This record gives sequence, structure tokens and C-alpha cells, in this order.
Amino acid sequence: MLPEVNRGVPHLNKGSAGIRPGKGFSKMTRAGGSIVVFFAAATWIGVAPTLAQDAKTHRTTLQETTVPSTGYRATAMKIVIDEGGEAPWHTHPGPELGYIVSGEATFYFKDRPPVVVPEGGSFLVPGDVVHHASNTGKGPLMVISTAVHEADKPATIPFE
Repeated sequence: MLPEVNRGVPHLNKGSAGIRPGKGFSKMTRAGGSIVVFFAAATWIGVAPTLAQDAKTHRTTLQETTVPSTGYRATAMKIVIDEGGEAPWHTHPGPELGYIVSGEATFYFKDRPPVVVPEGGSFLVPGDVVHHASNTGKGPLMVISTAVHEADKPATIPFE
């Protein structure tokens, strides 16, 4: 149910030393907050090929679609990270919002302290923030994530 996802979304502001509670999806008005809610709810539709990843990270694109009249695309992904595994450092050219279906994620950043998001928690990472996630819980970590990005850019950009 969307009100559950909308509660207490950690919002990781650029220029902020850490995390501050967000007011749900309303912080994303430049990307079309109501459009983002629609695509977050639609993440379970369709399955596309798996993207390149390391042996402990399994990423599947669930849906990728154009956001009408905006020049943006929304890419919904299911990410599973095996126990003890981590996703590589990367960025997204637009905001990423996600929900921890199972497990516990610790998000690490180049410019701020790490943030732990438990099972049932949601998060919002602003565009162009360098980060990666580690599975710091027991068992596999499953995340449903939607990145909103300019249509001519990929949803995820590796960072060296």
C-alpha cells in the first residue's frame, strides 16, 4: 500500500552532512513526484534482461518507460545482494527511490556518513550522488528501486 512506502522516507540531500527525514515523495517535485509514485507502484510489471554485475549482486530491470512530456525515463529494478555482498560504486543521473523488501542495506557515500536502511524501510538518493550498497544483514538483501533519469542517459553509471 503506498501510504506505507510514503512514511519516513530517508532523504539524502546534497550538501547535507547526513540523513534527514523526508516528507515522502513530495521532495521530488522537479522530477514529477506523482509520476514517481506511479512508477514505484508499477515496478512489479514485466521482466527485462539482467544487467552486468558482480557475482554477489543480481540486478534485473523490471520496467523501463518514458515519462510522457518530460524528457525523462523511469527505470524500475529489482536488486538482490547475497549475504556479505555489495553493489559497486555508482551514480544515477536523477533521483533513485527504493524499498527494502528483505534484509538490511547500508548505503555508503563519498561525501557523507553511511546510512542503514532496515527491512521495510525506504530511501531516496538524489541524482549524481556517488554511492554503493552493502548487505549488512543476514540472508539475501532484496531492493526494489526506481531511478528517474534523463531519457538520453542510462539509469546507472559506474563510478571508479
